[in-house]
Amino acid sequence: MVPLQGHRACLTSLCAFLAAALLLPLLAAADYVQTNITETPNFKLLPGIASVPAPVAVAPDQTWIGIDGAWNTFTLAIGEPQEYVQVYVSTASQQIWAINRMACISNITDPTTGEITAFNVFDSECELSRGYLFNSSNSETWEQKGFYQLWIEKYLGLVGNGLYGFDSVGLGRAGEMGPSVQNTTIGTLVTANFWLGHIGVHSKSTNFSVFDDPVPSYITTLFEQKSIPSLSFGYTAGAQYRDQTVLGSLTLGGYDASRLIPNDLTFIFAPDNERDLVVGIVGITANTTSEEDIDLMKTDDVTMYIDSTIAELYLPVEICQAFEDAFGLQYDEATDLYLVDDKLHQSLLAQNPSVTFTLGQKFSTDATLQITLPYAALDLEATPPYRGLKEKTRYFPIRRGGESRQWILGRTFLQEAYLTVDWERQNFTVSAVDWTFGKAPEILPIVSPTYAVAHSTPPRKKPLSSTAVIGIAVGGGFFVALLLCAIGWWFWHRRHKRKLEAIKAKYEAEAAAAAVTKMDPPVLEETPTSPVRSSTEGVVVFPKAELPGTSHVHHEMSSSAQEKGSLPVHEADGKEREIYEMPGDMPVLAEAGGRQLSEKESMVVRERIYNGVDPAGMPDAPPVTHDESRRLAPISPSEVAIVGGQLPTGNVSPVTPRLPRDEPGARAKRSEEGGYSSALPPWAKLNPSYALRLDTNPTIAITEAATRHRTTAFLHRHFVNRFPIASYFPKLKELALVTPRSYPAASAIMGDLANRKVFKVFNQEFIVDERYNVTKELGQGAYGIVCAATNNQTGEGVAIKKVTNVFSKKILAKRALREIKLLQHFRGKSRSHPSALPRLTSGRPPQRKIHLITCLYDMDIPRPDNFNECYLYEELMECDLAAIIRSGQPLTDAHFQSFIYQILCGLKYIHSANVLHRDLKPGNLLVNADCELKICDFGLARGFSMDPEENAGYMTEYVATRWYRAPEIMLSFQSYTKAIDVWSVGCILAELLGGKPFFKGRDYVDQLNQILHYLGTPNEETLSRIGSPRAQDYVRNLPYMQKISFQSLFRNANPDALDLLDRMLAFDPSSRISVEEALEHRYLQIWHDASDEPSCPTTFDFQFEVVEEIPEMKKMILDEVSRFRQMVRVQPGAGAGANQAPQVPIPNNYDRAGYEDPRPQEAFNQGGWNGSDLERDLQGLDGRMR
Repeated sequence: MVPLQGHRACLTSLCAFLAAALLLPLLAAADYVQTNITETPNFKLLPGIASVPAPVAVAPDQTWIGIDGAWNTFTLAIGEPQEYVQVYVSTASQQIWAINRMACISNITDPTTGEITAFNVFDSECELSRGYLFNSSNSETWEQKGFYQLWIEKYLGLVGNGLYGFDSVGLGRAGEMGPSVQNTTIGTLVTANFWLGHIGVHSKSTNFSVFDDPVPSYITTLFEQKSIPSLSFGYTAGAQYRDQTVLGSLTLGGYDASRLIPNDLTFIFAPDNERDLVVGIVGITANTTSEEDIDLMKTDDVTMYIDSTIAELYLPVEICQAFEDAFGLQYDEATDLYLVDDKLHQSLLAQNPSVTFTLGQKFSTDATLQITLPYAALDLEATPPYRGLKEKTRYFPIRRGGESRQWILGRTFLQEAYLTVDWERQNFTVSAVDWTFGKAPEILPIVSPTYAVAHSTPPRKKPLSSTAVIGIAVGGGFFVALLLCAIGWWFWHRRHKRKLEAIKAKYEAEAAAAAVTKMDPPVLEETPTSPVRSSTEGVVVFPKAELPGTSHVHHEMSSSAQEKGSLPVHEADGKEREIYEMPGDMPVLAEAGGRQLSEKESMVVRERIYNGVDPAGMPDAPPVTHDESRRLAPISPSEVAIVGGQLPTGNVSPVTPRLPRDEPGARAKRSEEGGYSSALPPWAKLNPSYALRLDTNPTIAITEAATRHRTTAFLHRHFVNRFPIASYFPKLKELALVTPRSYPAASAIMGDLANRKVFKVFNQEFIVDERYNVTKELGQGAYGIVCAATNNQTGEGVAIKKVTNVFSKKILAKRALREIKLLQHFRGKSRSHPSALPRLTSGRPPQRKIHLITCLYDMDIPRPDNFNECYLYEELMECDLAAIIRSGQPLTDAHFQSFIYQILCGLKYIHSANVLHRDLKPGNLLVNADCELKICDFGLARGFSMDPEENAGYMTEYVATRWYRAPEIMLSFQSYTKAIDVWSVGCILAELLGGKPFFKGRDYVDQLNQILHYLGTPNEETLSRIGSPRAQDYVRNLPYMQKISFQSLFRNANPDALDLLDRMLAFDPSSRISVEEALEHRYLQIWHDASDEPSCPTTFDFQFEVVEEIPEMKKMILDEVSRFRQMVRVQPGAGAGANQAPQVPIPNNYDRAGYEDPRPQEAFNQGGWNGSDLERDLQGLDGRMR
């Protein structure tokens, strides 16, 4: 209810009464009636405010559940119709979390045979264990937002993804319902890192992206709809171990005074809003039956964050070791827990230890507070699958925190502590729990500054004891007696004074009468100026001698008889002169701006997502300048192609910070003499039995089989034969075939899905054509998932990519539309390639047509009426070039020639269509075991024109991954051309030769320094074409640097390869070699065949780039998919099997997530470029240099 205004209280009260009478049936059905209060202890309502909403006491459940201990829960009613879930309370989160129904669906495997016996089995025990589930598909009011990282507890390694959306949330079950909130943020999750959901009581907003407005928190929405009096809460976790089980207590908008023991210590928020409820630890002591005051505080300056999201106490390692010594605890490395066996448990029960935390706030107050945890509060039981446990185990709930941001007081602490937080006044209190049994709840409000001001209520006086009463009576009687004595003395003194005055008056009268009888002497009329003699007494009277009263100063040293003048006397001015102080040296503090990131700044975030930060630090040759260390930036799953390896058992966060790609071990030398060498084609020399195996042995053998047939004799004459060395990768986790859902709700959810089947892939719905069966999970990201599938009729394999959240942002819709159009345009590109099968003879190997660009076989939109996802059926490849380089297996010069030649052939075809790829890097080059290479990922591609004015409209500077970005992009040249892709190919060649990225800049400026360090300072003509004047000055002011010879960097490389590298990595783009010239270079002479290097017959039409509205792009995507599906089904041989002879077998080692992952801070650039970001970086660098 809206607070009542004082001057309209009568009219408003009448209206409220009538409204209550009319709405009474509805309120009864809703089981909750909003009430207002007029009495607000400790707060004085502002003028005009007659009442405020009452605080809400959330009813706790009667159950205690959890896998990290038994904890009291609270019930939420989510969606319409309502689904009840049991959750914890999170003081760190601002959202509502619930467990998704998919978390309890799994496949049943026979432990003896390893075969799957049942698919999509729902586990009812899992549902009870996880506090019941929320199925968003059943809610009529659910509005889906997409998959995002859970974010909180990332410093503890507890990460995962959640499917976010908006829906209604009510507090409590029927009969004890609290207020409901419509359209609040809800995250549904399946990860085991958070076993139950929670109700977030933090007040901060949720930022999904810089393009969207912040979404208010759950508690903020309650306050804004006038359901609670303020942004505040009081909470204690409850204690099951007490003689009388005490349930938890949660009050929104106030606190329960009956559950706490008041104290005088108030804490102020820490400045970090992700760690704001921070308390200082003054001491930690323990007491046992045999020893007291055991000091466990083995380190100083410890501050801990109160966070009820987790159960344990995360303490510094030194303090954990003190616990080990005091109680005999043993640390288990496998689970990272302090497990307690039966023997240790009996010992601890005998010792009955208690641990006391002494809290304080440094520099604010000397007051302290003690919270004591008995051993019963620390005697917890963990159940599988917590921390990988196989059976129920007791454990001591302390965890090792390696750094200060990991030090946390969890729910274990809040069993014995009551936490009260006022988000608006930015303070909180921690109190010991009052365990007095049977006390009635005393719910007191915390009133918002919008409604009231805080004031101190005088404490109630206690009744006096009988002793005090007797003392007061005796003292009062004595005081009265003393007062009477004082009054009597006053009257006596007054009477005595009157007598004295009468006697004095009588004496004075007598003296006056005697004086009258005497003769008075004559009185002179004027004061005599000379002595005179009295006539009566003969007395000589002298007149008084006084100085003249003139205010003149006479000159004592005057030489004349008379004074010529006098000087007037002037007094000093009484006004004080104004005092001026020198200016101080204290600078004016600059406050942080509250603006959002610009588009350019958002693109900086993106390029950090793509690249990360080099964990190895600076290269061997140090750059010119040194930038300050920065926080490691996350990279997206699309930058990581797992060519092999066991999939993680838990969900992998799409924004988990990862380091840049590791450089594998030392690469094999090209030859023992330090020269270079190449191997014979395996089909010309090796035994026929040496065949590539992808079925039983999980390996990828990168062989020289890709060598062209016409180079056989040349290789026989000039190169030493060498067997290929296989690269071993762990086998990828198999995804067993999943049958379509058969439960009744499926048809209602999916609608019309004719000729399609539904699978469960990465716990998501995956709809494919009925001809295919999903066989393997390949990778996932926030914008899509990829799996392998086989054709039931032909046995051919394809990669199916499900692109999600296409229309959540304009830039994502544009990228999806662009990639679909480009894949269609380039799908006809093919050239001859020798067969991957080895042969004995040296004759011409069998030829087949291959595509140098990823081939698109089919597309599908299962629900065209209202879709937000698209399925792409693409060619299935085995790994990417980055994984091959990262694996460390020795590659010969023939490998390098094969890879670079195929890249250039594909690039020639792309450029001939007036398209710039703009993001060439090893991660975007897919490779099979026979060295067949394909170019993928056209999301950043742009059209190209020879007219610079046409390019300037949409040519952005933040293109290409930083390590492969041409200097003309970074320095804002007047325009850039096809040469930017040639630079990227040069960086790839250098990475092949050296086994690691060549220009590994840590940030924008450091990348430029790396390039200048190796290539030297450019000439003045080149510098004059730099668009940014400040960038020009920056480069000119650097010390002159000589170019470092590539021969000194790659001593064992082919000289022809170094010559091509030198021409590709020319600083001046006008001097850089073109694609056509590179194909004719002598390094690729044995591969070059102009007749087999075609150009695209038609140029690509980029007119769709002018479309900016999502509905229009959505229609264009639907039209493109429909037209393509019709084409591949009408034209003979246009489907998935048209270009496979036969298709490559399903690999065991390919993991590629094709789309970037979102987070609340993610953004992409959509505008033009002006060099402002470079200048900002350079200004920051100049500041550091000074």
